[in-house]
Amino acid sequence: MKEITYEEYTDSKRAFYGKHDTERGHRTSSDVRGTTIFKEVTFDDGAWWYEVTEPVTEMVEVALHGIVVQTPIRMYCTEIWDSENTKSRYLFAKAV
Repeated sequence: MKEITYEEYTDSKRAFYGKHDTERGHRTSSDVRGTTIFKEVTFDDGAWWYEVTEPVTEMVEVALHGIVVQTPIRMYCTEIWDSENTKSRYLFAKAV
């Protein structure tokens, strides 16, 4: 799994959009519960950018006052791929 930072995400998105100038279509949808968001952007030259964002919960071990507990941490994971780089990259963000 290739994890990326928010800076890497914005830099790659800005560079990709800059190369492929004219956006032809932009489609955003969600699943029935509204928790997973699908985003697809197509460009006049045939290029495309795709994102899927969904909530994830990771169990982490926390030590507090000498007591070790497992606690769930809610986050959002955005999977990104495009017509130039079809290997998935993952951006994790704190759920608010």
